[in-house]
This record gives sequence, structure tokens and C-alpha cells, in this order.
Amino acid sequence: MVSERALVERILRLTRMPNDDSALVRTSSKLLAASSDIAFSSTHSPKGISHYYMGWRSAASNLSDLAATGAQPLAFLLSLGLPSNNSKKLSQQIVKGALDACKQHGTAYAGGDVKRAKELVLAGFALVELKGKGMKRSNARAGDVVCIAGSIGDAACGFHALSKNKKTPVRLLNAFLKPRALLKQGAMVAKATKRAACMDVSDGLLFTCSEIARLSKVRIDLESLSIPISPEAHTYAASNSLPFNRLVNWGEDYSLVFSMGVRDFEKLYKKAGLVCIGFASKGRGLYLDGKKLNAKGYDAFKNSI
Repeated sequence: MVSERALVERILRLTRMPNDDSALVRTSSKLLAASSDIAFSSTHSPKGISHYYMGWRSAASNLSDLAATGAQPLAFLLSLGLPSNNSKKLSQQIVKGALDACKQHGTAYAGGDVKRAKELVLAGFALVELKGKGMKRSNARAGDVVCIAGSIGDAACGFHALSKNKKTPVRLLNAFLKPRALLKQGAMVAKATKRAACMDVSDGLLFTCSEIARLSKVRIDLESLSIPISPEAHTYAASNSLPFNRLVNWGEDYSLVFSMGVRDFEKLYKKAGLVCIGFASKGRGLYLDGKKLNAKGYDAFKNSI
């Protein structure tokens, strides 16, 4: 079976597009960024999750991709494939979740399309006009600080608690059910730096850093003790035997990983809430505590939530 990464690479070669969180399209006078994400109830939604949260998560997923470019999205659209039974109630709950997420992020909900389908399908699309160049995954350079805005592992713990029907802090449940795109932090870094790499942590922290290293043609060394894991996630993971690898590989956190010059990091880390987790240098690949890794991340053709 073909992997998601291999399929994406084939499409990128065909279209000659760069591999970034959002597509950058330049018109005669403007630079636009667009993101699209599709989710199926059979593979992207755990049993028991409400349709309201499915709508919220669809919006947040698209908005987080645009956060990684460094701009405030203009509009979000959501198209739905609906089973014929109870389609009216389903659509209302999903749209309510997406609408609330858009309001929370200061983004306009601009509608979409509806069609009959064999299973529930959510196809989101978000658009933004960029004022600057926009951040790319390939912008990292040797000598950079690799840093992160947000924490790692909350969503993995929240999903585990939801799927196992366990009690857990609201912070962890909301990290999975109602994720927040870090639009403010992305825009702040993009505006204050001449060059920064960025990618959101939707498919796991290690895969994210591995992609930045691969596309930027640098070596990235991470320090496991520097990775920001919340006290709630630490406690839940320890009491439920969730290993460190589960927290840094599972994804769905929607934190932002940056690679930027040392001076830019020193200027921004307090304002943007950045935490240094490693450094970029000459070479290739991703290393954790000195050990080279092969981080595969989430694969939509092999994995499901």
C-alpha cells in the first residue's frame, strides 16, 4: 500500500509545488496562502466524539496550517458529505462547532457545500492574504535555535482518556476536542524575523522536526528534557503507562515548531512564549539526545484515530 508521504511527494513533483503547511499563491499584487484538510468519520474521529467537536476540529486543523505561515486567516469554508439519515441534525451540530471555532480564532465562517455520502465527510478550506513572505518548512539554517510555542502530549493524553472513558483534567480533553491554532504566535514570529522556518505539530513533534530538517537540508538535534510537556500530561501519562514516545509521536497538539536565528529567538522567546528544544547545524537528519531517528509520523493510509 502506498504511504501518504510517498503519495504527497508524487503530487508535489507533478505540480512542482513546495512542501509546506499551506499553499502560497502569488497574484499580480497579492500573496495568498490556502489550506485544505479532509476528515472521514471512520478514520479520523474516535467513537463517542460529538459532531460539534468534529466541526471544531476541522476548522482548527485548517487554521493551524495557516498559523504556520504567520498570518491571520480571512475565511474558513466547510463542505460536508452527509449520510441520508439524520443529515439535518448532523449538519447543524457540525457547523455550530466550526462556527464557534472560527469565532474563537477571529476568522469568518464563509459557508461551504453539502452532498449525500455513504459516511460522514468534512472537507475544510481556509484562506489568508499574507503581508510578508510567509514562513516555510525549508527556511531553517545551520546555527538556528529550534524552538516551540505550545506544549506536547496534551492531545495524546486527552484522546487516551476519551477512548478509555477515564477521568482527566479539562486541559487534556480540550487539547484533543477543542484545539487552538496558535495564530498570534505564528504572526508574531513571521513579522519580527526576516527568515524563520515553521510547521505545526499535527503529525507528531519528532516527525515535524524531521520534515524541517529534511526540507531545509540541515541536521536538527533535540534535547528530550527541553520538550515542554505540561504537568497534567506528565501526571496522566505516568499513571496510565503512556511512554514518552507516545507523547512526542502522536500529534494533534497544533503547537508550532520554529527554526530561527539566535538573535531572533532571544528577542522573541518571552513575547511569543517560545521554548528552545534544540539546534540546527550542518549535516542531515533528526537526532534526539544524540541518537539519530527515523520519525514517520501519522500516515492517513496506514493509521486511524
